Amino acid sequence: MRSRAARVEVVVLTAANLAVTVMRFLAMRLWMFRTVPDPKPAMAAEDAALR
Repeated sequence: MRSRAARVEVVVLTAANLAVTVMRFLAMRLWMFRTVPDPKPAMAAEDAALR
C-alpha cells in the first residue's frame, strides 16, 4: 500500500502534467490558427493618401 505522500505526489504530478498539456494545446492553437489581417486595405489607404 502506498503512503499518503506518494499518493499526493502522483496527484500533483498528474495535475501539473494536465495543466501543461492544456497550456501547450492553447498556445499551439493560437499560434497555428491565428488570423492574419489582410494588408491590402491598409496599402490602399496609404496609396490614396499619397495621391
